[in-house]
Amino acid sequence: MCGKTLSNAKINNAPKAIHKSEFHQTNNVEIAALTAPRPLLLISDGDDWTRNVDKVEFPYIQKVYEAYGKAENVENVHLALEKHDYGYSKRKAAYLFFEKHLDLSFKNIPGKVPSMRVLLRF
Repeated sequence: MCGKTLSNAKINNAPKAIHKSEFHQTNNVEIAALTAPRPLLLISDGDDWTRNVDKVEFPYIQKVYEAYGKAENVENVHLALEKHDYGYSKRKAAYLFFEKHLDLSFKNIPGKVPSMRVLLRF
């Protein structure tokens, strides 16, 4: 999860948004931006601490990727009408991202996008 703030967070296990000590201060967005220029997918929804990712956190991370000349490697799927879960729409977004960036092909798999069990088979 990459939300910068946790105001009004409805989930008890929300991640720590600000990381601070005597020697440093950072937040989850800056930590996520360290992924650049490698591929990064942010999946956010409208009902938890990720509700502003499409307007606040993603544009910041996108600028970091642009500085590397790799803007195509960062994506945000914002599902404003959905809640916090790992439902089909979020899994589908992840699978399509994996397919694109890991050079996979799900075309020969019958039915819907594969389950995580099929995807992780070695």
